[in-house]
Parts: sequence; C-alpha cells; structure tokens
Amino acid sequence: MKRTASFACLAAFFLASASVASAQVTTYFGDSNAFPRDLTVPKATQATFLSQFAVTGTDDFESYAPFAPPPGTLTLAGVPTTYSTTGSLVGINTQQQGSFAVSGFQFLTSNLTFDNQGNPTGANLTTSFLFSTPIKGFGAFFVNVGDLSNSNTLTITLQDGPAGTPRVIPINGNSDGSGSPLTFAGRQFDATFYFGISDPTPFDRVTITGTSNQDGLIFDDLSIAAVPEPTTYALIGGIGLAVVGRRYWLKRKKQQPQANRFKLAR
Repeated sequence: MKRTASFACLAAFFLASASVASAQVTTYFGDSNAFPRDLTVPKATQATFLSQFAVTGTDDFESYAPFAPPPGTLTLAGVPTTYSTTGSLVGINTQQQGSFAVSGFQFLTSNLTFDNQGNPTGANLTTSFLFSTPIKGFGAFFVNVGDLSNSNTLTITLQDGPAGTPRVIPINGNSDGSGSPLTFAGRQFDATFYFGISDPTPFDRVTITGTSNQDGLIFDDLSIAAVPEPTTYALIGGIGLAVVGRRYWLKRKKQQPQANRFKLAR
C-alpha cells in the first residue's frame, strides 16, 4: 500500500508541477532610443520572446497594398488563426516618412490618416487586434512612440471573448500584475522598442490605448504564439507518468529476487 500511495503521489506531483510551470504573465521589453536607429536590443528581446514558444507566426506586412487598410482578415503563417485590426493602414518607407519598417519596407500604422502624398495627418487613441482563435503570446516592434514632443502613455489590455474579464498588462517589463502604463516622451525620431506578452490564460483580443491623438502607433513584425493542443498536454503528462511508472517497475523487479530468497530461507 505504501508503494502504491507513493506512486500516486509522484504522479500527482509531476502533473501539478507541469501545470504551475507557467502560471504567471511574463512581459518582454527591449528599448532603443538612438539616432541612427540601433535595433540590437529590441531584436534580442524579440528573439528571447519567440524562443519561449513551440509554434509562432509573424506578419511583416510586406504582402499588403501600401497606403490602404489591410485586408479584413490577416493570416499568420505557422499558426492556424486569422486576425483583424481596427483603424489601421499599411505604410511603406518613403522619403517623407523615413525608414519606419523594422524588416522589409512596409509596416502597420494605427489609427492614422494620410494625405495624398502619404504623410500622416492625425491619430485616434485605440488600436485592437482580434484573433479567430485564442492565443497565448503576442509581440511586436513599436516604432516612434512618443517621438519629439508627442508624449504618449500606452496601456495594453488582454481579453478572452467579449464577455471575458479585461486584464491590463504592464508594458514596462514587470510581471507584477500592476498594469502600470508607460509614458514615452521626447524620444529620438527613430526610437523603436519591442514588447511581448506571454500569458498562460489564453486571449483572443489585444487592445492598445494611447493618450495622444498626435502620436500614431507604428507596428512591424507582429508575432503570435499558438495555444498547444490538448494532445500536447496529454503527451507531456503521459511521458511523465511513463517515466515514474518505469522507475517503480524497475525497483519492484530488483526487490523481487530478494523476496524469493527470503521465502526459500524460511
């Protein structure tokens, strides 16, 4: 009975440990405020963020027509989901705008309007991304937030479904759950930072709210991480139980000859 109880306890401990391993929201923040732009730190942050997941997809916005809204639904390669974004236009590097793209030549501008020469003329306050299936990770490069005199404070909120509880996520790299926003002001024209969120609670919408209508948001290389299929969890649990079970079987097999010798001696 003791051995059976011990086996059950070990199995329960393994499963509990596997489920608690990522029970906390983790944020990734890498900033660069230099001219000319140096992406060393933001790209290192992106690499760290993406390495946490088995399956990711990234949209670099290169396949869309510039100076126009992106398609109604955008598909991320490698992840079985589509998404849409509100109030956004696709931008492209021009002589007037400069080099905003992090990779390639195109990017996504949030809530900006353009004149007939491609120059931004104004901005609203909120951008939202809606995904067709829940995800567990979201990350992107943010370009020119709070540049020059356009001070801007950003708040990021995650939610699962329209009836889900909104969760305000701190954007400053802390995972203490405070949801403290971060203010950007007086930054260099080429300033770029990378921000990523890893959340064990799946979410299907990301809302980014700013305080300035003169400081539009620019995104590039937007990435998401898929939620593992239930079969993945079952496989992990099955492997763990198999390991524990084999150790128990080997121990019993090793003890059996000793028990037989004890019977013969009697």
